[in-house]
Amino acid sequence: MTKTKNHILYIYLSFFLLTVLFFSKNEALTNNGVVIPFININPVYLLLAILLLGFLYTLFQAHFVIDAISGILLLRFFLCLIPLAYIDVPSSYWGNLVDACFPFLIYTFFLNHKFQIEKAVRIFIFFGIILGLQCFLAYSTIINSGYATYFDLWYKNYFVIPAGATNDLSATLLSLLILGDLTIEKKRYRWPFVLLMVISIALTKSRTGVILSILFFLAKLFIKEKGHSNLWKRILIVVLPIVLVITFLNIPKNSAIFQGMEMFFSGFADSDNNSINGLLSGRLDVFSNVIHEIGKHPIFGNGVTYVQLQNMRSHNAFLGILYENGMVGLLFFFVFLYIAFKRIIKMRNCNKYYYAFFIVALFIFINSMVEEILFRHSIVLLGLMFLASMKRHWKDEEINHV
Repeated sequence: MTKTKNHILYIYLSFFLLTVLFFSKNEALTNNGVVIPFININPVYLLLAILLLGFLYTLFQAHFVIDAISGILLLRFFLCLIPLAYIDVPSSYWGNLVDACFPFLIYTFFLNHKFQIEKAVRIFIFFGIILGLQCFLAYSTIINSGYATYFDLWYKNYFVIPAGATNDLSATLLSLLILGDLTIEKKRYRWPFVLLMVISIALTKSRTGVILSILFFLAKLFIKEKGHSNLWKRILIVVLPIVLVITFLNIPKNSAIFQGMEMFFSGFADSDNNSINGLLSGRLDVFSNVIHEIGKHPIFGNGVTYVQLQNMRSHNAFLGILYENGMVGLLFFFVFLYIAFKRIIKMRNCNKYYYAFFIVALFIFINSMVEEILFRHSIVLLGLMFLASMKRHWKDEEINHV
C-alpha cells in the first residue's frame, strides 16, 4: 500500500472517532440542564457520509473482497428491513436503520486495506485520552454547577457527553484501558494513560465498569511473566480479597465511608436495594418486558425500534438481537461469534496488539451480558478493525507458507 493510501485509512479512522467525540444531537445532551460542549449535528448521518466515502473508495480497488463476516453483517441490515412489513414505523426507525448498516461498511473497508495495527491503536489511545478528559469536564460541570454530588443517586442522570451516557462510556473506557495497558511499552506513558482511564471509569459511576476493571487487574496477577516467578502474585490474589472483605465488614455502618460505598453500588437501583432486581437497577423488569415483546414477532423480530420498550434498550446482547432480528438474527449472531472468536483465539499470539484485543473481546462479551454495547460506534469500530486486520494477517501467512 502506498503512503498516500495509508494516510487515507488513518484519516478515515480519525474522522470517525472525532465525530463520536464532538458531534451530537442537541436534545441528547441537554439532560436535566447540563450541557457539555459539542457540535450540534446528528452524528449518525455524518458517520454515514464518512463510511460511504470509504466504501466507494474501496470499491475502486483492484481486488475487492468480502468474507463470511461481511455477509453476516450485510444480512443483519436486510433483516432490519423485514419488520417494516408488519410494524408501525416510527420516525426514529430510519436513523436506526442507517446505524444498522455501519458494521458492514466498517468491516468491508478495513478488510480491503492493508494497515499497520500499531498505528491504528495509537489513534484509539489518543481517542481515549480525549474521552477521559471529557469525563473530567462532565464531572466538574456537574459538581461546580451544584446539580449533584458524586454519591447522589441522580448523579448519573447528568453525566452525558457526546460519546454516550455512563454505561456506554465505561465499556469504551474499559476496552481502551486494557488495550493501552497491554500495548504501551514505556511506563512513563502507560501508567498515566491507565490512571486516566481508571479514574474516568470511576467518574462514570458504572458499577459494571468498576467491577470489570478490578477483575482485569486481578487477572493480570495470573499472567506469568517469562523468567519471573509469579508465586507471590498468586498468594496476593488469594489474600487480598480476604483482607478487603474483613476490612469492609469492620467498617461501621453509620460511617461516611460505608454510606458512600453503599450509595455508589446502589447506583440506579430500585428502592428495594436488597432484592436482586434492585441490585441490578431494575434489569430483571427490563428483561421481562423485552421477552414479552420478543414473543410478538419471534421469527424476524421487531426491527430497530424501541418505542414498545419506552426507548430503553434490552441491556443484554442476546436479548437485544432476539428483539431486533428474532430467532433468525440470533442464529446468525451465534455464527458470527463462532467465526470471530475462532479467529481471535487463533491469532492472539501473533503480536501484542492481537493478544490485547483477545482480552478486550472477552471483557466486551462479559459486559454485553448486562449492557447492550456491541453496536456502540466506538466498540464496533475497534472490534471490526481488529477482526479485519486478523483476517488479512491470517491470509498473508497462508500465502507466505505457500
